[in-house]
Amino acid sequence: MSGRSVLTITLPPPSILRDLTITAIALIGRLAKDVSKDIEVRPNPLSDSIDIVIDPGLWPSLMKLALDTAHQIIDIKSSRLRAPRLNFNDFRYVFRRLSKDVSRESTYLDGFKYVLSNSGVREDLMDFITCSKELSSIGLVRVRGKDVIAFGTKGLQYPMPQILKVEMYETGLTFHKPYTLDISGRLSNAWLGLLSIGFSVAYAGMFGANVALVTLTEESLSRVDVAVPIEVSTTLINVNPDPIIPYILYISLRIPDLMTDKGLASYLGSLGISAESLTNLMKLMLPSTKVEYLRRFLKVGGLPKLKVHTMGVTRVFTVLNRAELSLEPTLRFAYLLDNICGSSVCRSEELISVVGLGLGGNEPKVLNALTYLYEAINRAKSPYEATYILLRTIAELRAEAEAGRGRAVRISKECLNAIVKALEAMS
Repeated sequence: MSGRSVLTITLPPPSILRDLTITAIALIGRLAKDVSKDIEVRPNPLSDSIDIVIDPGLWPSLMKLALDTAHQIIDIKSSRLRAPRLNFNDFRYVFRRLSKDVSRESTYLDGFKYVLSNSGVREDLMDFITCSKELSSIGLVRVRGKDVIAFGTKGLQYPMPQILKVEMYETGLTFHKPYTLDISGRLSNAWLGLLSIGFSVAYAGMFGANVALVTLTEESLSRVDVAVPIEVSTTLINVNPDPIIPYILYISLRIPDLMTDKGLASYLGSLGISAESLTNLMKLMLPSTKVEYLRRFLKVGGLPKLKVHTMGVTRVFTVLNRAELSLEPTLRFAYLLDNICGSSVCRSEELISVVGLGLGGNEPKVLNALTYLYEAINRAKSPYEATYILLRTIAELRAEAEAGRGRAVRISKECLNAIVKALEAMS
């Protein structure tokens, strides 16, 4: 205990950069238990920073574990999630400088994967003294007549990748002058590595011309044992977060099957991905022996929220939408269904087939029924009215399918009764 030191990570102003930093720190905090019980992650609201209390000798092991785990996650995502190709400037001035294997066909997932394996980035991020200096430093400096937001002090050789700086205006108006002031962001190795860890965890897919990131909130840092498994489960399943209500319902119905080590291994196996070599990733998940832990936690309350960021991909990345998700009511509902039915069939096979039709917002009647269901879960609608509208919608879908239009879904009488009872228990 006497050999511990404090490493301070300064948080960027409210932005995707801040949320990715918090997500990376949450991953590090979750993995810390496998390195030492004496490692602590402490938010410091007075200085708007996060303190990691650790024996400096353990820092290299912890950061190697974090880098390798993030690499495993992004490796899975790059094999099955769509991602935009690298912007030319990002290709030329950031990722190509890190690896000659980066090509003009490489995506942002490919690019950040190369960051995580770059020897210079890994060396700096695994060095306690370097990180103590670099990660505590964010400031405005003047370089060649331009104002630069500097993340770190050493080198600052990398411009901020465009996908990370959607809220950072490259030019800003100068007070009382009819011209603009150029502002750019630059990163040291340590900051680029930390943000790459956050990006690997947060990236949730590309849907049409939009990219989705799901990040953790600061409150999650005190509950990484629950927050990180939920985050990983959510970002691996590749579903469109727009509209948001079907998305919340869908991920809440899937999370119970994915957030445990055995559950995630089974899911990856269904995709043809062996979990045997993914031991680091499995350390993030809730042990199957503690599956009741989350159910008890939901009864007490205080489940950390998630943030969903949707960005448009054109010549530049632009923020289209931000939403903060509270999964506590919908996850409670999901577990109630399992308890009432005595199995997961109603939740994971029957109800989810209806909810899945609402993803992407292409079925207005389904979206309406799911909105009623969501509001009933949150005690804003009658359980009976919500179930009636759900049943009527299923009947309409079946009639359309019989006429050769659309796809029929079926929910058993037992499942419908369980939905009513679960909604009654929520109210």
